[in-house]
Amino acid sequence: MNNNNLNSQELKEKLQHGSNSFPFAKYRWQGGFDNAVNLHWHPELEIIKCIKGNINLTINLQPISIKEPCYIIIPGNILHSLFLPKDSVEDAIVFNINMLSFINYDTIQAKVFYNLASGNMPNLPIIYTNNKLFNLIDPLFNFICNFQIQQDFDELIIKIKLLEIIYLLYKHEVFAEVNENIKINSSNQDKLKVILDYINQHYSGPISLTDLASKINVSEQYFCRFFKKSLNTSFIEYLNNFRLNKITKELITTNKTIIDIAFDHGFENISYFYKLFKKKYNQSPKEFRLKHQTT
Repeated sequence: MNNNNLNSQELKEKLQHGSNSFPFAKYRWQGGFDNAVNLHWHPELEIIKCIKGNINLTINLQPISIKEPCYIIIPGNILHSLFLPKDSVEDAIVFNINMLSFINYDTIQAKVFYNLASGNMPNLPIIYTNNKLFNLIDPLFNFICNFQIQQDFDELIIKIKLLEIIYLLYKHEVFAEVNENIKINSSNQDKLKVILDYINQHYSGPISLTDLASKINVSEQYFCRFFKKSLNTSFIEYLNNFRLNKITKELITTNKTIIDIAFDHGFENISYFYKLFKKKYNQSPKEFRLKHQTT
């Protein structure tokens, strides 16, 4: 299985899932520390399987908690974040629904594919084992996660299995079920996407409230209230956690010095960085690296 960690996914992701010709990727989270996947969105459909533990999500700014075992389907272009406890295990497949489109237009594409791609779904499918659909989807999902693509023609079997999953979801009217009533405020969603995209592109340098407020044409005071109300955290807290999440990946996957990593991710005050890191992870960056580094 592709062992890319989900903490590599960020808001309005620059990460490409798969290739242009085959926009599909799979991920597993099985870490030894609590991990937060920052609020982000992508045009691809995401199917997540909670294998072990509880996973806390924010979908369209509303909190959801799921527990093992279950599936959750997140349509494209929906703001979402995840908190993955250190003892949790999660698999995910991410793919552009258009890779399954047919050349000839049909009603399925109109009814299902468009909604899955656009996020035009007020209710989010969450499938537990008491739903007979779980046992129908599970072998298909597991096959996809475990299958290794070696030749171009191997991509076809992945497409077939993905279409089978979509078929089952549609047949069992999952998209019409009310699992979680999530109301979407498109105006606020658009504002947040602008703000968070700017943070994602500029987090490694200074970011001022004036810059961010101007992006959505509001005052600094309004911006602070809007951000706090939307994300239940202050801008400074969000930015610090965003930077720390980036830093943990570099600590594990590179041999760069801790100070260089901190500077590269926007911390100019090293003492402040160490204080925040210790508070969040209950250990120093050096201890974190020694415990989790795999290279």
